[in-house]
Amino acid sequence: MKALEKGAYIQHFQYGLGVITQADSEYTDIDFDTHGLKKFRTAIVVLERAEGTPPPRKRRARKKPIAAAGAAVAAVAVAAVKPAGKK
Repeated sequence: MKALEKGAYIQHFQYGLGVITQADSEYTDIDFDTHGLKKFRTAIVVLERAEGTPPPRKRRARKKPIAAAGAAVAAVAVAAVKPAGKK
């Protein structure tokens, strides 16, 4: 099967409707509406072009770096352990 172009709206018999996010002669990545991102071998995947336009995709939230999250947790833990000041 010839690789479909990036951004094409397709239908798969098992996963339903999705958008091709990357395609070459070896692999095709598809972001399905209800099943998320899946990777297929281009030579054996069976796809049909879907009618209509794909629904708008939500941008996934970026994860905070682990070091910054760890420092925030450590600061809270130190503040909780520190005894209250005496007068």
